Amino acid sequence: MRSRELDASWYAQSLLEAADRAQTHPRISIGVRRLGLAEGYDIQREQVALRQRRGERIIGYKLGVTTPAQRETAGVSFPTLGTLTSSMVLEGSLRVAGMLQPKVEPDMAVIFAHSRSDAALSDEDIDRAIGSIHAGLEIV
Repeated sequence: MRSRELDASWYAQSLLEAADRAQTHPRISIGVRRLGLAEGYDIQREQVALRQRRGERIIGYKLGVTTPAQRETAGVSFPTLGTLTSSMVLEGSLRVAGMLQPKVEPDMAVIFAHSRSDAALSDEDIDRAIGSIHAGLEIV
């Protein structure tokens, strides 16, 4: 817990540093209340910007928390959306040595065929931008 106000930039940096060092990060809360979905997306947006500044590219999105059991645990009633960057794609084998507590979660990944902007997109724009859809495995 940092303060009663959410500092999305600070938390984004802190979470990214913990991920880079393969370290756990304390659960984020504001006072005694758990973080809300909108606040989580604010942190995600800031973290994606940090990743882009260090050279990562947005390549698509993933749907997470896709099962009823996952949603109940997370305290949400619908799947969540996460941004995929170029550093998040694994090709080949995965070494779990050095990982804290590796777990696998099923996700759906949508990879874009070409760049798109964050501006409002029509359904047709989205259809044209999609290069492929995959079953994804998130290593957490």
